[in-house]
Amino acid sequence: RGAEPEFGKRPPPAPANTAARGERSTLSAQEGAGKRCTLPASKLREHLARHEGESKHLHAFLRDPMLEAMLSDERLRALLAMRSRVKEVTEAWSVCEQVRALLDADALAAGGAGVVVLDFCSGKGLGATLLSFALPAARIVMLDANGEMDLAHVCARPNVSFRHADIFSSQLPALVRQEAEGAAVCIAVGMHLCGPLSPRLIDVAFAVDAI
Repeated sequence: RGAEPEFGKRPPPAPANTAARGERSTLSAQEGAGKRCTLPASKLREHLARHEGESKHLHAFLRDPMLEAMLSDERLRALLAMRSRVKEVTEAWSVCEQVRALLDADALAAGGAGVVVLDFCSGKGLGATLLSFALPAARIVMLDANGEMDLAHVCARPNVSFRHADIFSSQLPALVRQEAEGAAVCIAVGMHLCGPLSPRLIDVAFAVDAI
């Protein structure tokens, strides 16, 4: 609260896949059309099971019904086809646990009714997808500046949406207020916020009372 901080105010150099590249992310999220997943469900399940002992989060995921639901839907199965699936699942499950810990028993019993979760710099949205199963009555909003992602899986989850947004945009607080309007609880998460991205989200949280 003293001198104006520099860290978090200046965005890092924009990668080549940000907003200027196009709107594939938005279109694929809305239309549900994307590349087919060629990896069979059995292979993905076997690979995850081989690494089960490395992570209590992966262990829990392998025993949750959401895994079978994801494997049976080709759009969602594509999220588990990434090479870093063990790391990504571990991180995403951890985020789910942290979000659930912030909610009271009534909100959890209601499946997250009245809850909005904003997933900043969501990437393809594995964390958002797991949250959509964990809180089926909540609204999960993915926000990312990458305009070139295949997000066909977003259409597979009725409570997930995608917003093409740069976390450093001056319009971001207004967008967040719009998404949080009417929510009983609004939670902001940032699983991939490295460097100046984390303090930027803290600034946004201070600017938006709903968070």
